[in-house]
Amino acid sequence: MKLTEYESYKLLKKYDIDTPKHFLAKDVLSACRFAKKIKYPVVMKVMSPDILHKTDANCVSANIRDMHTLETEYAKILSNANDYWLSQGNENKPIIDGILVEETVGGIEVIVGGKTDSQFGKVIMFGLGGVFVEVLEDVSFRLVPLAKKDVEYMISEIKSKKILDNFRNIKTNKQKLIKLILNASKMFEAENITEFDLNPVFVNEKRAIACDARMIAEN
Repeated sequence: MKLTEYESYKLLKKYDIDTPKHFLAKDVLSACRFAKKIKYPVVMKVMSPDILHKTDANCVSANIRDMHTLETEYAKILSNANDYWLSQGNENKPIIDGILVEETVGGIEVIVGGKTDSQFGKVIMFGLGGVFVEVLEDVSFRLVPLAKKDVEYMISEIKSKKILDNFRNIKTNKQKLIKLILNASKMFEAENITEFDLNPVFVNEKRAIACDARMIAEN
């Protein structure tokens, strides 16, 4: 069973893994209220069990800076979701749980993931995040469960580790990142999850925040 990002965020919260301030809006009015509350700019994403690859469906809108843009993008996301669903050969409309509105977060992008290996069991992966994951393949792996030393070694093994050491005065909180990876390991060990991706995780001076989440759980 594939979890939506909103469902995944609930599980991350259970294990004290930081996520952006977020709200699942059921209508544009409540989306506007929440955006005003947390202050612009905000990000919006469709939440649908039928559309888990939101970017492919053009159902993510970032850097929304005012109410007028939010209203326009809200309608566009719903329209794009419907068009994408029909383009895949489906009939009717996709199931839409709502539109996720969340704060905009910045920092260095890393990825924390987990998979279940047929031979070794559950394995945690860490590396440079964003679009560079598949290009650079700069990642390291460890078996679950992880201790703090394991996480420190994982971080030190990637070629791009300098980026996390205040490279060119870009401040990153490595201890927050270590804590996030340890908590992800605890979650993966304890929960009925076969695979997960936290990408990107933004690491800045104060926080390490999982800003997108994909999980597969056993039925």
